[in-house]
Amino acid sequence: MKNKYTIILMTVIIIGTSLVFMQSTAKSLAHEEQRKMEIWAEATHLLLNDEYSDFVFKIIENNENIPVIIADDRDNYISSRNIKEPKKHPEKYYRKKIERMRKENPPIEIIIDEDTKQYIYYGNSKALTQLSFFPYIQLSLIGLFFLFLLWVISSDKKNE
Repeated sequence: MKNKYTIILMTVIIIGTSLVFMQSTAKSLAHEEQRKMEIWAEATHLLLNDEYSDFVFKIIENNENIPVIIADDRDNYISSRNIKEPKKHPEKYYRKKIERMRKENPPIEIIIDEDTKQYIYYGNSKALTQLSFFPYIQLSLIGLFFLFLLWVISSDKKNE
């Protein structure tokens, strides 16, 4: 019986530690992605105003994993990066994608001039998305392992 409680305690400690670590890592990665998007927005602004165009172009091109949509102040699609565009109804697709991205992260405003604003909508990278699902997968595996241990202990007691 003592082994059973030890296993339960160890399982709870492992699960708790894993969840805390994964949540901390996911928050850190999300914050880093937001910082990258703010830099990306500033680079886009500078590129549109023909300032430091070679340097700025390198910054924009180096975003290889965060999905991004640039839209006007009415959420009309202007351009995108790291998004596979469908062949049918791309306008409708981008409208829905912008709505989803707006819920994930707040858009970043780019002021072009007095009368013109654009917005950068961005989603979570594949790494952040996978990281957010990982604790649930890990929790399931630990739970299965825990059930297996309980089965082994109960089978062992029956054999005695």
